[in-house]
Amino acid sequence: MKTRTLRTSPRLTALAAAALLAVCSGAQATAVGIRVLAQEWSPAKPSEQSTRRLVDDPNAVSQVLQLAWNEARPLVCKTLSNRMGLGRAAGGYTLRDIDCVLDATPAFSVAPNGQNGLTAHLSFGGYLAATSTTPDHFDKALDPRFSINVKMNIALRISVQPNPAQTLRVDAAGFTLSDTKLDSHGLTGDILKFVVSDLAAFFTGTDYKKLAEGAVNGVAMDIAKPFNTALGPINDKLRPPSGMVRTNVWARPELIAIAFGPQAMVPPSNGSLSGVFRWGGQTPGRCDGLALAASVQTGPAPLTGVDGRFDVAYAPRKPVGDFRLEGIGAAGECRYRITGLAAGWQNDLAPKGRTEVAEVTAVRGGPKRYRVTLQGEGWDGTHVTPQPAAQGNYLIVSAPSSSPVIDPEIAANQRAPQVVGRPAPGDRFNRDSAASMTTLPPVIGRPAAPTAPVTTLGARGRSWTVPAAAAPRPGAIRVQQGAATHLNPQPLPPEPPPEKAGTSFRR
Repeated sequence: MKTRTLRTSPRLTALAAAALLAVCSGAQATAVGIRVLAQEWSPAKPSEQSTRRLVDDPNAVSQVLQLAWNEARPLVCKTLSNRMGLGRAAGGYTLRDIDCVLDATPAFSVAPNGQNGLTAHLSFGGYLAATSTTPDHFDKALDPRFSINVKMNIALRISVQPNPAQTLRVDAAGFTLSDTKLDSHGLTGDILKFVVSDLAAFFTGTDYKKLAEGAVNGVAMDIAKPFNTALGPINDKLRPPSGMVRTNVWARPELIAIAFGPQAMVPPSNGSLSGVFRWGGQTPGRCDGLALAASVQTGPAPLTGVDGRFDVAYAPRKPVGDFRLEGIGAAGECRYRITGLAAGWQNDLAPKGRTEVAEVTAVRGGPKRYRVTLQGEGWDGTHVTPQPAAQGNYLIVSAPSSSPVIDPEIAANQRAPQVVGRPAPGDRFNRDSAASMTTLPPVIGRPAAPTAPVTTLGARGRSWTVPAAAAPRPGAIRVQQGAATHLNPQPLPPEPPPEKAGTSFRR
């Protein structure tokens, strides 16, 4: 990047320094704002949650950081100049007439730093000019003047404190030097060779980086002081509203957002619910295994973003209530009562049923499961707000379970029917060929006794007879194949030789 060349002036004038800075600086002013959110919520209507923006200022943070930088910038320049001006500090050579000009308006950004911290970054460019001594064989009047373009960053480590009077506090400031470029100001001959071989190696390598960072970080706490002072107006905006506590903090490059919500609430325990469990049009049965569980939401769902979004699934909850059955009334009705509910709050109820087994002839005596559930009679049965007492009845409903339990032997035979007779390789199938296959019915319980031989057609009209002895006999070995269990049939008689591919099948 080109800069103005200074040949004769021992020091940069203020006007020249400003012009050089405007050319070499890449930093652009950026805005960082503050947003304060307040959650409004009531335990009587927990699903109706809203969020208000108490503060929404897109420039508040960058404005105070700019004020602090105006105060810290001279300190950074003075520290760099003093350290560079020490005897033989520049790789064995001494610098004098040092000028330092840093960006008046740095670029700002904010990022999260751990669970309870933020980092504010100030990125800026700068320009330093100096005159250097030369080796002894050079005329002192030829001491070269050169300049350095620099890019730097200050990272402010900010803690988020529980103290409501000082939510944000700068704990440390870290200075880093990211880039340097040396400009020889049009020097020629042996003086240029000296600058390139000796000074350029020092300023563009790690030596100057260590020198500059060590100098500025040595006064880091002095640099942090004006930033802490400048955060005062921000902390005033971050005071929690009456009766609220801080629930979340976010940091984005352009925004710091803080959310407040109601303090954690302890639910009362003076509410109750009573009623009966009634069999709805069914033969009255047992009520054991039927119950109600209750819980309440104790606070708003936490916000998931700076735009006020939230997920009720993560709302804080607490179990409440003590359920008990109080005996059997008319027509098999079961009286119940649940105490210890939160009066005036919405109590969420979870009816608990049971699974029972009944004999069903449709599956030949195998057991099938039925699910017994509770449904509110004339109300939803899942929410109640006692004041302080409430009443609600339930219907007892039973329905087949979606996964009936059937005798394994029955299931195996239903899934894998026995087929006697196999076509020869190369046979083509049609409706007539399918009719020639003989399928044995499922075997239920013990195998049936053989009755008569079975004749089966094969390829080209060939046939063979399966003797009655080939039918499954009592006590036949059971063979496991995959998930199905079936009977092991006797071997079939030898099949005729396979036909060539493409042979047609005709009756």
